[in-house]
Amino acid sequence: MADVHIFQEADYRFGTGTLTIRVDHINWDKPDLYDGEFWYPVEGLQLSTIGVEIGQRQVMIRGRCLRALGR
Repeated sequence: MADVHIFQEADYRFGTGTLTIRVDHINWDKPDLYDGEFWYPVEGLQLSTIGVEIGQRQVMIRGRCLRALGR
């Protein structure tokens, strides 16, 4: 997978601003029902807005935002 994706603040929990992340893994087997929607654990490398590596990140992302990444 390892593509870089940008998620808006409303589409991931719990952070502020946009999230730029190189997605390494989506745990499709561990959804969490929150606010009437399924959210999935995502692991990857967080990047700054100019592409500088910040570090590994685990985050919950709204399921409908992950559809393009496939399952």
